[in-house]
This record gives sequence, C-alpha cells and structure tokens, in this order.
Amino acid sequence: MALDCWYPTPELRGNTIFNRWTMAHVFLDELTIDPREQKVFFYDYDAQRAEIERSLDKSLVRQAFYDFWNQHAANDCRETDAAWVTLREKMRIAMPRLQLPVDHRTGKFHGAISIMLSARFGRPGDYNLPRLLNVANTAFDH
Repeated sequence: MALDCWYPTPELRGNTIFNRWTMAHVFLDELTIDPREQKVFFYDYDAQRAEIERSLDKSLVRQAFYDFWNQHAANDCRETDAAWVTLREKMRIAMPRLQLPVDHRTGKFHGAISIMLSARFGRPGDYNLPRLLNVANTAFDH
C-alpha cells in the first residue's frame, strides 16, 4: 500500500526559514513510528528545522570558529581544508555580511586571527611558541 504524502521541508532564504511543500509516494514500511511522541511520519520536519535553527545561532557558529582554529589552524591537510569549507558555509548562513577568505591561510588573515585568539584565550594559538610573550613579539616584528 502506498500513500500520496504531502509534507513541508524547511528551507533557508536569507535568515528566514520558509516551508516548501513536497509530495512523495510513500509505502507503509517507509514511515517512522514514534510511540513516545505519538507520531507517524515520513520526513522528520522537527529535526531538520532544529538543524537549520542551530545554523542560524551566531554563538554556536562563533564557537565552531574557535574550535576550528584551535584544532586545525596549524595543520595543512585535506581534512583542514574540508573543515574550513564547512565552517565558511556555516558562517555565511549565520553571518552573511562577514566575508571569509577561501583559504584560512590567505595573506595576513591567518596571522591576525592567530594573534587575536591568542590574546583572547591567554595562550599561544596555533603558533609553536611556548609563551604568549613570544606571540606578542612575533606580532610586533610583523
């Protein structure tokens, strides 16, 4: 047995979430049954909407930037490049006016961000320097 199933899918336009209605032929075994919430559904609208809302939360995106910089900024590998592309897309959605470079190692961007985050967190960022004073001296020299 198949059903014609109409369901909304949340889409992001600018910083606003709109619902786009979609139709699919759905068989009974494709439905998800949630007895706790007493729901039967084909498409998990609530989960998709929550994911989009999280992408709009600037504090979460800002924390994702800090996490990227702490984990990946000193690395030069494919995983770092892929993580940067993902982060740029999240930041583009949450903060559309902010223009980030295609590569996080571009020009003086890397050095400026490393210096600012070292000062913010009170420890050398991605530099291989032992103390914050060494970061300050490097910043002064450049």
